Amino acid sequence: MDTLTGIPIFCVEVKDKKQKCTLFINFKSTSDVEYPNVDLNEDQLVQEICHPSQNIEKYKIPMKLSQLYWPKEIDGERKYVVDVYINDKFAIRRVLVGDVIRHYVIIVTMLTLEEKYNTDMQVKSCGQFIGHRLELDQAGYKVLETIQCVERSSKLINNKIVMIGDSEDQSATRTDSSDTSHLDLFYRPSSGILTCSIQTDSLPDSIGFNDDRIKVTLANKNLMDVHLPFAIDLNQPVKYKFDDRLCLFRAVFRTVVESG
Repeated sequence: MDTLTGIPIFCVEVKDKKQKCTLFINFKSTSDVEYPNVDLNEDQLVQEICHPSQNIEKYKIPMKLSQLYWPKEIDGERKYVVDVYINDKFAIRRVLVGDVIRHYVIIVTMLTLEEKYNTDMQVKSCGQFIGHRLELDQAGYKVLETIQCVERSSKLINNKIVMIGDSEDQSATRTDSSDTSHLDLFYRPSSGILTCSIQTDSLPDSIGFNDDRIKVTLANKNLMDVHLPFAIDLNQPVKYKFDDRLCLFRAVFRTVVESG
């Protein structure tokens, strides 16, 4: 649970280039985060960026990131929100008064977010799996001048896609012919793509999966729970979409294709 609080200073809107969803980054200031070891100077920073040297390693920016949440108000488009905390004095003296340093802080934050949610060990340590790799449009972000903070809900992103851990019961009943009227599985061995289509009136609560099992639930009931004869590639993004007009939920997985 994220317990850190801070004063909102500005908000950045950026797109995930692969998933096409919007991410709002709320920058907040707090005394609970330390001041950078090197007091960033714009001229020196520009020089280091244009002509990198070993000194660039000293230009680290202490920050703390919350987990990814759904915004409090969702208008149909998939959107995420995250809070980023930096030192309050650093924010006032450097970030808010200098475009160069503010741009540097924003880019460093995006790189940190990508590292946090794209690295397997980081995913395990932060306890959140969002179902795909973040690839933020660093050249296309915009600072929202009229808003300081996008309010987040209490729901984490992983309420839609989660990993089934090793301790999960592996003896679940396979889906059989008596309840497959709402389920279609299409597998293309040549490309290693598995498509799951489920007829449902609502967006499922969660998609759970490990290397050989997929479990989709809604209101604590299984819409699908199957063990597969092949392995899912856990390093590849999972794509999913719910069409409320067709009452159809579709998830696409990539599998491990054996060579030879």
